[in-house]
Amino acid sequence: GLNSTSRFTGGGAAFVAPGQDLASNTYHLGAALVFRKSRAFTFTLQLDGEVASGYRAVAGQAVDEYGKDHDPSGQAEASEILIRALVASDRIDDAVAAQAKQTEWARASDTPLVYFVGSHALIKAARGDAPGAVADVRAAIAEAEREGNIDWMMDQREELAQILVRPGPA
Repeated sequence: GLNSTSRFTGGGAAFVAPGQDLASNTYHLGAALVFRKSRAFTFTLQLDGEVASGYRAVAGQAVDEYGKDHDPSGQAEASEILIRALVASDRIDDAVAAQAKQTEWARASDTPLVYFVGSHALIKAARGDAPGAVADVRAAIAEAEREGNIDWMMDQREELAQILVRPGPA
């Protein structure tokens, strides 16, 4: 540590105030696990530790974050997940039925249909129109870029990748 030599203004001899002894090697390690259920919900566990000669410290925290994502009921997210799962299971007729309900709900709640481009494009690609599906998703990506909506743009890029790598006729 640093020692400090001092003297009172009114006089007297100088004196030394010894500084704190600092460890020459201090190690800090931290880790975090982030679980992102949707664009609206994230849960994080974080643990940090510090070790030095004669010193140990551990700190941890758990944080959950929830934000509205254009759909207070969560129905939009749920329908997207359902349709994606049905397409992945090759249950295309069921996915089309879920899409019809999703579209009906979206119109009734004034939710823009563009939010569902990804799942609709997956259905289109599964029905053999991969070029049309790709065009729809690319248009949605362009719209997201214009709006500066990075999160939605990344979601659409994921959909585009799924369409492009899905086995079957393209």
